[in-house]
Amino acid sequence: MYTYGLNCLNTCGYCKDNASCDPVDGVCSNGCAPGYQTDKCDTACNSSFYGAGCSQQCGYCLGGQSCDHIDGRCPGDCEDGYQQPKCRKDCTNGTYGTNCAQTCGACKNGMACELISGVCPDSCEPGWTGLMCKTECNVGFFGQDCTGICNCRNNTACDKVSGACPNGECEAGWNGSTCSDSCDSWWHGQDCAMRCGYCYRDAICNPVTGMCPNGLCSNGWTGTTCTEACPPTRYGEGCLSLCSENCVNQECDRFNSTCTSGCVTGYQGHSCSDPVVVTTPDDYWREQTKLVLYIIAGILFLMAFLVVLCCLRRRTLKERKRVPRAFGIEEHAIRVGASVPYQDITAEANGDTGSPNIAETPLVDVATDDEAALVDNQLDAVEEEPEPVPPPTEILVEKEERDADVDTENDNDEDYPDGDVGKSDVGGTGSESATAGLAATPAATSGTDGTSDLPTAMTYGFVLPEIVGTRILLSGFVTTVKNRKECGNLANEFKNLPEGAKLPVEVGKKPENKSKNRFRNILPYDHSRVVLEKDGGGNDYINASYIDGIDSERQYIATQGPKDDTVADFWQMIWENNTGKVIMLANLIELGRPKCHQYWPNVSESSQFGSYVVKTVSEKEGKCFSVREIQLHRAQDETMTRTIQQLHFTTWPDHGTPTVEQLLSFHSSSSNIQTPLQGPEVVHCSAGVGRTGTYIALDALTKHGRYAASLDVYEYTLKMRKDRMNMIQTVQQYICLHEALAEGLPNATG
Repeated sequence: MYTYGLNCLNTCGYCKDNASCDPVDGVCSNGCAPGYQTDKCDTACNSSFYGAGCSQQCGYCLGGQSCDHIDGRCPGDCEDGYQQPKCRKDCTNGTYGTNCAQTCGACKNGMACELISGVCPDSCEPGWTGLMCKTECNVGFFGQDCTGICNCRNNTACDKVSGACPNGECEAGWNGSTCSDSCDSWWHGQDCAMRCGYCYRDAICNPVTGMCPNGLCSNGWTGTTCTEACPPTRYGEGCLSLCSENCVNQECDRFNSTCTSGCVTGYQGHSCSDPVVVTTPDDYWREQTKLVLYIIAGILFLMAFLVVLCCLRRRTLKERKRVPRAFGIEEHAIRVGASVPYQDITAEANGDTGSPNIAETPLVDVATDDEAALVDNQLDAVEEEPEPVPPPTEILVEKEERDADVDTENDNDEDYPDGDVGKSDVGGTGSESATAGLAATPAATSGTDGTSDLPTAMTYGFVLPEIVGTRILLSGFVTTVKNRKECGNLANEFKNLPEGAKLPVEVGKKPENKSKNRFRNILPYDHSRVVLEKDGGGNDYINASYIDGIDSERQYIATQGPKDDTVADFWQMIWENNTGKVIMLANLIELGRPKCHQYWPNVSESSQFGSYVVKTVSEKEGKCFSVREIQLHRAQDETMTRTIQQLHFTTWPDHGTPTVEQLLSFHSSSSNIQTPLQGPEVVHCSAGVGRTGTYIALDALTKHGRYAASLDVYEYTLKMRKDRMNMIQTVQQYICLHEALAEGLPNATG
């Protein structure tokens, strides 16, 4: 150790290369060793700096600690995203977090994750999900973000990346290398090897079970799959009609009801419905006599008619000779020998006498003396005094008053926390500008005085403005929907839909039922409400309505999201209607407000609601929806258990509409899930009208569009509102429905 100063009592600092300092003043002439500063090199570097001349800054030590002033090492761990020992380098090679000790998940295309949190910047590789892409797809799902649903035989797990099933064995109704292709039209079953039966109107059967839509068979066929010919004594659609009792052995052709073995004695015709009439010679001559009398009577009537017509003609000619001829504007001008101004007749008739369109332009030349004399001679020949000729202006006004009857054109959020559901969002930005450009049509006109004079029609019990041209051919569906949206026709259609309670809702208004309504102004109609079975004098009310499909009645049940005091009623309705599928379109909480009470227990747990026990068997979470398998049985009878499939769409935004892609993906998955229970689908959101109506219409119109040549969305919306008020609640939902049909129907073309 080197010293300096008086009597060498002072110790030298940390000179560079361990050199000696100046023996007098202690200055290091060649500089300081790393980590020290000042001319005597006896002071360590300030915090956050280290090294030769204290010129290097410390790295990101955990908690902001100072690094070693000599070599820059952090005394402990690094901040997240940096490597030891000096904590100056970012994490590399797919690592992140404290000291870069954690490995990134399966980010898409091998991209590095976020250095601090480990979140993948885009999405995951197929087979993985979660923000950090470290969670493998649940059993039954595969692919990008685990949105694909496996379709393997016996619910076997598929490959989480490709979706391929073990040994290529697909679930019934599916085929292809990854079992992701639904059976082609009119094929069904295992490996899609079975041909569909004879469904009504050549409809496509269920690809899994082979059952025809709504169990309806074509003419001459019956059975669960419509492959069985009618028995000899029945005929017609689904073999529902009995052959005539007048057929021998009551047997007939199963297609046209013709008696195959002839008629019993006394009957004739192809279906033996006409009695055999035995005629005699007297009957023949009696009929001939009647025919002759009818001919004579017809001739006499014709002659009388001609006589009356001639008399009326002669009388009319006489009256014309006696009554003076009325003069028009030109003839008046001829009589008085003046020019007639050309006037704007429309403006004159409306009282606009100051119109600038009046010009002193003669309509005809001034009458000559011969023409004036001819007029005078004709007037002198009239026996009676002629009526005075009105001036031209009066003639014009009288004419316009006769012709004035000309028509000219007039130019909710679903859930509110205070218990109201808002009015349909037709006005405001977007819809006003859309409707302003509508062309005048006979269906949207008003009187010239500004009062409404709309033609009306009775539709599903509603007196509505008569809207024409709402049916769209599928051959040009895509282009038509785009054009009608841009010019405002869709908004105009929606504006004319009936809103609010148009039919009796007396049961929902009863005092004992008010607490069961989530919203006080959304109530089921009395004629279409779901009526629960009373048990010991209980209440039969639930805020739910049967909704007709296009070709069948009571195909759906639209209901509000269950409340905590109506969950038992909800499960009773599911049981009594033999429902196998529940569609949920709202989340439990949206924007901090409750929208629906959780009416199912957690996975592997059971809960009893009233007389029913509910158990959630499994839950599969996808990107935009979840699928839950729920078991339901009566509390007093555990032997009869039903399996309910609940599909929960989780990305329908409150106060908005989902993307068409998400909606179609959800609907496709819902349609592919089969259930042996044949009751109506239960669909709910919060109020059970807006999102619920949009989904039901999409499902019903999609099924109908598979075999139809055209669709009428407006007409079906009216049909739904006949069963439950305000179905499809906003113009945005109405337009979204059209766009989803244009995108989703395979036979909808541009």
